[in-house]
Amino acid sequence: MSAEWHFQLAASQYVHDGAGVIEFAGITLALWLATRRTRGDSASQGERLTATGYRILGWAALAAYPVLGVSYLFNIFGGIIEGVFFIGFTTMALLQLSGRLHRHQGQELSSDHKSGMIGRNSVRMSPSQAG
Repeated sequence: MSAEWHFQLAASQYVHDGAGVIEFAGITLALWLATRRTRGDSASQGERLTATGYRILGWAALAAYPVLGVSYLFNIFGGIIEGVFFIGFTTMALLQLSGRLHRHQGQELSSDHKSGMIGRNSVRMSPSQAG
């Protein structure tokens, strides 16, 4: 522990720690943006479920970040707390996939995602037929 406080570890360890901080910050930002994006969603039960899931994860993250800080400060249970965070991050990814699935349910999925574009299977009309 003394080597950590006196910056005597290998540089790769500090790069690893810094990357972890950036990773947690990035995923937390994604959670915050997802919570804001789904605020007020009530069009379908699937969208409400996704929005509620993001809100629950947001509150859980607010409660868990101080615990994470204490665990690293006192070097106890860091692996367990980190595992809890990764379960939350995985849940967030599953909510994103679930939300997309509910949005596209009942719609035919195609490779043409831009509306107004002519698809591969569309009939093309000549200018004389269009006018």
